[in-house]
Amino acid sequence: MTVDGALRFARFAVPPNALGYCGPAGTTELAAYRSGELAYDAGLVELAHAFEGAWPYLELLAGAIRSDDPLDDRVVEAYWIGNELCGRVETNDWAWHLVDRFGPRAGNELDRVTAGVEAGGRPHHAFHVFCVYPWVGLLREGRGGREPLDIVRQCHISWGSVVDRIDDVALIDGPTLTWDRTGLARGPSERRSVHVDRRLSAVDAAVTPGAVVAVHWGEVVDVLDGRQQIWLERVTRDQITVANLAGAPLLG
Repeated sequence: MTVDGALRFARFAVPPNALGYCGPAGTTELAAYRSGELAYDAGLVELAHAFEGAWPYLELLAGAIRSDDPLDDRVVEAYWIGNELCGRVETNDWAWHLVDRFGPRAGNELDRVTAGVEAGGRPHHAFHVFCVYPWVGLLREGRGGREPLDIVRQCHISWGSVVDRIDDVALIDGPTLTWDRTGLARGPSERRSVHVDRRLSAVDAAVTPGAVVAVHWGEVVDVLDGRQQIWLERVTRDQITVANLAGAPLLG
């Protein structure tokens, strides 16, 4: 594994893991790796492999560049943020990946999952949030009240420009997700407060007014350069379109 890729994976994966949503339960090791309290070793690979949602996508993306390292930084960046690797996975490989992973669970809903490939789906976290998780399907069915939209907003990787920073809280300005009868959409910008983990020295130091940051479950997980911001905006927009065209399943 590459240290940069492993560190990036941990930064993005810790917030939902700490809340009990993704990855192995009852562990603080991932956060310790992320902060540098634990030195990078095979234990981090083992923890990353336990993320049943993310790991198969990382393997698929690594295969597109004939790498045997799913924690290659190019691969990890492609999954969480987006880069050219998202378009290098062969269509047949991508479709069979979805059939193999979700066929037994999806049943009659499988066509909706695989329709995402034809509609422009990419092996990216946004696809998993919008087109595999049940939340957009619940929105379409009018079930769950406000909770599904709140979860989708928190779970997808959002972004915003830092307006102000006080200690471990940053005020950012960035687009929101909205829902109406036409589907999911990227809505207007709003200001919101997000957490900055002071133990992440490289990220912490860069969260200053004017910086563009990536946010996962209310926490700053990366500081984006111009290329990365363009990719994250593009992939998010495209996967919203896929969810609206293909329809999101109710896999549960």
